[in-house]
Amino acid sequence: MFGMAQINHPPIPRVSLRQPHLVLLVFESLLTLRSCDPELSMEENTIKALAAFFGSACKAGPWVLDPERDLQLKTKYRSMCAACQTSTCGRRDRYWGGVGALTCLADGVGDVTWAHLDDVLMYYGVSQQGFHGFKKIFKCIEY
Repeated sequence: MFGMAQINHPPIPRVSLRQPHLVLLVFESLLTLRSCDPELSMEENTIKALAAFFGSACKAGPWVLDPERDLQLKTKYRSMCAACQTSTCGRRDRYWGGVGALTCLADGVGDVTWAHLDDVLMYYGVSQQGFHGFKKIFKCIEY
């Protein structure tokens, strides 16, 4: 359905009270064919599968905690940063974060994004009270 689409990819936070990264991992696993190369780390297998599935992306922010390894992966899988505004594909990128992923989509850079409901409501300036008429637009996963 989204093969070769461009994705706006929100970051996976180190610590989260909302747990959106778990939903993101499920989203990724539903869309992509698993890469199970025993020579690669779990993180690299995931990035490899995403890079093979999407034509280009903006997966801004750190991919792994080790900055040196992060740079190696971003160099190897350049297509995952091809839609970013900056060459470093980092936290300072216009498309970093939940709102950044929505900005990427609104700018027409990407075709699909995953976003937490709170980020969507903030981006569009919709209150929780005004959400009832607005929610039909979105495909939501309850968690």
